Amino acid sequence: FEHDSLNILTVARFGREKGIPRALRAVAELGEQKNKIRYYIIGDGLEYAQAQQLVESLGLNDTVFLLKAMDDPYGYMQAADVLMIPSYSEAAPMVIGETASLGTPILTTQTSSAVEMVQNTGFGWVCPNTQDGITQGIKQLLNSPQELSEKQKTLCTAVFDNAAARQSFSKLINKDE
Repeated sequence: FEHDSLNILTVARFGREKGIPRALRAVAELGEQKNKIRYYIIGDGLEYAQAQQLVESLGLNDTVFLLKAMDDPYGYMQAADVLMIPSYSEAAPMVIGETASLGTPILTTQTSSAVEMVQNTGFGWVCPNTQDGITQGIKQLLNSPQELSEKQKTLCTAVFDNAAARQSFSKLINKDE
């Protein structure tokens, strides 16, 4: 990744619900600020060719890089400045915990579990579930490099375990005892 740019990564299947075309349009809306970012997308799927065409038609060839599917994207996840999830809907994606445990913050659209999994845990930021929301979320990161750096430092020193989840589950199953 380029050290003088904001390196954004999405790891997703290229399907309609993942919102990749609107993420590309959101990046294009950044105008001159798009020159300050590099957006990498790892994945494959039915809409991959459409994304390639959109990158071309929006003039994003120097900004957006489609990397195809990978068996092991973790090196990219750790090296990125932020993982972006531009989905229209998500349940509870594993990529959130995986990425946070590698020290990389998350910028996600507001979906059913986003506030609980990203905002409340301190793993990153939740933006409105719109193209403009994504654009504004990226602008916030560009305009607040110190905030991004602090979030990265916090995640790098965090201890990740499932003790709280086990305790909560135990309370639920022992409730009637």
